[in-house]
Amino acid sequence: MLLAQSVTALEVFLADSLILTVGGNTDVQAKLLRSKDLGIGSTQFKLADAIGVEDFARERLLQHLHAVSYHNMKKVSNLFRVGLGIDILPKGEQLDQLQAAIKIRHDCVHRNGIDRESGELHDIGQAYIMGLSEMLLSMAKSIDEKVDDFESPF
Repeated sequence: MLLAQSVTALEVFLADSLILTVGGNTDVQAKLLRSKDLGIGSTQFKLADAIGVEDFARERLLQHLHAVSYHNMKKVSNLFRVGLGIDILPKGEQLDQLQAAIKIRHDCVHRNGIDRESGELHDIGQAYIMGLSEMLLSMAKSIDEKVDDFESPF
């Protein structure tokens, strides 16, 4: 339960940090919408969809960001990198630990803690949870410091 909540808290933090920053910064919006790598700006729409919608492109971009699965670290990392110029992922062993924790979280939530490949129950001990929590907190603090450089809408 603690592992699932810890990883979910990171996902919520990433979503909130990105969406709030993008929503309040037109330069970041432009970078995301103009990026050919992301393809967000090439989304097709009908002109009728824009009727009565103030700042249509911003609203569509925010809708897109709300629909992102924030456990997909590659996609989320690209959004932060392109829009904010921030590398959010830890390096080396910590990146491996993050990816493993996301997989284990998925197994806990959807398979009652059973590993899909091996069929065995994940062994999640206190030391593992403590180490993971410290790493996630460090990651969140680092991202928060970098995101603070952008104007907040509030």
